[in-house]
Amino acid sequence: MFNIYRSRPLGSQLRQFVCVSTLVCVVLVGCAPREDCAFLNDALLEGNLRLQEVNEGNLGGSGYNQGIERQVGRIYFDVSQIIDSLPITNQRLQTIQFQLVEAYQQASDDRYQAADLLSSVSDNPSAQVKSDIRQLHLDSEANIGTITETLRKQCPLR
Repeated sequence: MFNIYRSRPLGSQLRQFVCVSTLVCVVLVGCAPREDCAFLNDALLEGNLRLQEVNEGNLGGSGYNQGIERQVGRIYFDVSQIIDSLPITNQRLQTIQFQLVEAYQQASDDRYQAADLLSSVSDNPSAQVKSDIRQLHLDSEANIGTITETLRKQCPLR
């Protein structure tokens, strides 16, 4: 009788321990992507705010400005470095992180290429140069947009 009495509480304690351990694991695994999402979203937000400041500062200026292109290129490069340094643990988000780093580095290269195009022409760029610059902008922004859309499927903004 004594052994039966002792075994029941031990069995229930073991079940409670297993249940609590499982719950802790589920919570820890469930929180990791949320934290990873916060890291990525914060990095993108910071980059977007910096880009907005540059664009607002250029509202009165011409549409094609070598200095602005270089500033935006530098911001894209900085964002790529920040994203690359994030401690992302979720496998899917690591893939998106890598894609974002590549996209932002390409966007940075495109902006520096646009600045070089502007430096090679006189004060008034030709229609062809303007078209080339617009294409550089659109290609890199479309690439970033596609990857950000993939990120939003994993990490919706709340």
